[in-house]
Amino acid sequence: MRLPMKNIISGSNPIETIVFDFDGTLADTMESSLLAFESTLLQFHFKLPKPLNRDIYGAFTIEGMFHSLGISELDLQSKMVFRYNELYREIAPKIASLFPGVRFMLNLLKDRGFRLAIATNELRENLDILLKTLGIDHIFDTTCCADEVKHPKPWPEMGWKVIESLETTADKTLMVGDSVCDIEMAQHVGMSACAVSWGCTPFQQLIELSPEWAITDFIQLVDILQVSHPTADFQNVLVNGTDHISETVVAY
Repeated sequence: MRLPMKNIISGSNPIETIVFDFDGTLADTMESSLLAFESTLLQFHFKLPKPLNRDIYGAFTIEGMFHSLGISELDLQSKMVFRYNELYREIAPKIASLFPGVRFMLNLLKDRGFRLAIATNELRENLDILLKTLGIDHIFDTTCCADEVKHPKPWPEMGWKVIESLETTADKTLMVGDSVCDIEMAQHVGMSACAVSWGCTPFQQLIELSPEWAITDFIQLVDILQVSHPTADFQNVLVNGTDHISETVVAY
């Protein structure tokens, strides 16, 4: 059901902080993850599932990816996760990339005074390597990773940690993500939630979770936040992202 567009800037609790998921939201790391996952399975003499695709990648954690294939023995799973992360750190810096418009959008929001954060089920070492490789490690006010909390997304702990770190409140915070665990974490914490269309989870599945917003490009995000921007320049940085471009913002 469509709801009236709400003003999240000029209300009694204006949005001050935007928390982003990383993989599938800011950065396209799917190929890196699948290659590392495939190599790990082969090295441990497992047959590859056919097809090896985004359905596997959609698991909340790497442990969940292996578990979804029936690999549940804890000692073996631990060894495979360790090897996966070694391979991922070799592969991802070479082929991972930011989605179109990310760098422009982040710098624009930072310039307008928004505090920016990341809440990711990625490991700290993995995230730091990729943020530096992609040249956005200086932009965020805080980041929180799966190995820094007892329970990662969709549990609320990561959201609480970000809020506490920035000394803000949930009602002044917006979570932007591409997966069920992103939207559910935001809802558990009491943040507003914004689903994106270009990640690992089918867009309609995210919409059915009733996030406050659902977007198909980052121009829509800055429009939601009522941030003025040079539209022509923003469209230009989306040159390879035509699937993400839409002229309207949809509120759900």
